[in-house]
Amino acid sequence: MERRQFVFTLLLAVLGSGCARSSLSDNEDGDSESDERPDPSEDIFVTVSNRRSQRVVAGVVVLESRGRGSVITERSVLLDPGESTAIYTGITSPGDYPYEIYLDGELAFEATYNVGEFDVETGSNIDIGIEPDELDIGAED
Repeated sequence: MERRQFVFTLLLAVLGSGCARSSLSDNEDGDSESDERPDPSEDIFVTVSNRRSQRVVAGVVVLESRGRGSVITERSVLLDPGESTAIYTGITSPGDYPYEIYLDGELAFEATYNVGEFDVETGSNIDIGIEPDELDIGAED
């Protein structure tokens, strides 16, 4: 948990220093898991939409299936009002994947995404709508 808090604190510090946009890599080393580019129509993403009237820093953490707890995706983005982004999850096989959503560095939501063979084949996504007073969470088939 300390590592995640550090990541979001670091991002907030960078944003506070005048940098307009920033994001963190998908893994600890800053390298992609693969050289292939994810395809939104076939791979599994978390889509985050800012429906608030102010900027928000949104973070997504996806953990490995089967209770191993290793982070497979950890990313945070700055979203302007009305802006959306798709974050590749790194999920490539069926299983139950715990995930966490952070807003401005604070844990806002956590759940487990049950990924079936259909989801892997068709690229089902998790949709997160950041509303003024709540999060709207859904799944796209």
